[in-house]
Amino acid sequence: MKKVGIIIASVREQRIGDSIAKHVLKLAQTSKALEYSLIDLKEINLPMLNEPYPAAAKNYQYPHTKAWSETISACDGFIIVTAEYNHGYPPAIKNALDYLYTEWNNKPLAFVGYGYSNGVRAIEQLRQVVSYLQLKPLWKDVGISLITNAKDGMFFTTEMVDNQLNGLIKDLESNLVVKM
Repeated sequence: MKKVGIIIASVREQRIGDSIAKHVLKLAQTSKALEYSLIDLKEINLPMLNEPYPAAAKNYQYPHTKAWSETISACDGFIIVTAEYNHGYPPAIKNALDYLYTEWNNKPLAFVGYGYSNGVRAIEQLRQVVSYLQLKPLWKDVGISLITNAKDGMFFTTEMVDNQLNGLIKDLESNLVVKM
């Protein structure tokens, strides 16, 4: 069965992204077509990019890079759940993306953004980065407003958000499941 990694892009102590990603996982797990799992960059804890060779050379020197390579290689597609910080993406996701190259190539990717501007600027900037890595970004993004979908630092969903997330999941699945 093909696997999708749901990447939590924020590593802050007080973050809402993990609860959003867990909700995405809950919705996605109703599918029988793909296997989904969380990839938490906070747990992965990559140092700032320190490999001596370019990622495209795949000549990794450090155990943390080799482990990261294995994690990403095991996935056939991704959903990045990203915050928007100062009109951009969190540095942890850029760092995680930059560590690798071939492991990302030709895999579909969907975005779930969140923030006071729904994470749309972070997603637009990440599209540029992931396109160079030859990921295949889909166009059904979901933007979650922290004004209407969070209270006291806690995420809550609505029917509209769930409909959008289910559409994103279905779109990703259609890009990964071979139709007979």
